[in-house]
Amino acid sequence: MQKILLLDDEPNVLMAIKRCLRAGFGPDLRIEETVEPEVALGKLRASPFDVVISDYRMPLMTGVEFLGLVRSIQPRAIRMVLSASSDSENLMRAVNDA
Repeated sequence: MQKILLLDDEPNVLMAIKRCLRAGFGPDLRIEETVEPEVALGKLRASPFDVVISDYRMPLMTGVEFLGLVRSIQPRAIRMVLSASSDSENLMRAVNDA
């Protein structure tokens, strides 16, 4: 069974992503979500995740900063960042750095 962690500062976005994932992968997919990076980091320290998906722009830290921390806690987890930003060049540079 796959386990996914979602982080976004907008609860409605989390609900939409969760619905899409459930539609594509079915009810056996385990999904945990939070709007707070520190809560997400606590979840990562507590149990393994297969995939971690984070929003790019959040008030407390960027998704790239968060995913850099994810890499140090769970280096084998697949890390993905979501962004509505049109500045794809800077986003790609930041993701490659993290």
